[in-house]
Amino acid sequence: MGLLLGLNLLSCQEKKAYKERNTSKESNDIQQANSVLVDVITFRSGDGWGYTVNVNGKRYLYQATIPAVGGNKAFSSADKARKTGQLAAYKVKVQHTDPTISIEELDSLGVLD
Repeated sequence: MGLLLGLNLLSCQEKKAYKERNTSKESNDIQQANSVLVDVITFRSGDGWGYTVNVNGKRYLYQATIPAVGGNKAFSSADKARKTGQLAAYKVKVQHTDPTISIEELDSLGVLD
């Protein structure tokens, strides 16, 4: 009986240590994500607007035309370029994914003319 109680206590201690290690790792991941500076800058592009996404002050993405749309059409306003750039920045900083923008996302942002 004493052996079973001792093994159960040891198992509980191991679970607690495992949980503490994983909680600490999650906390580090969040702190690292929060320490990454991601910003969006709009610029004139031909007769319209484009955007850049910078990560920690370095250019990560340069988008002079509307992504996912055929041709070389720029955004019709700085606000539309900024909204799209902010979605790309969100994907980079929060989701840690490729900042690819789909036609459906552009439509939901209301940036297509």
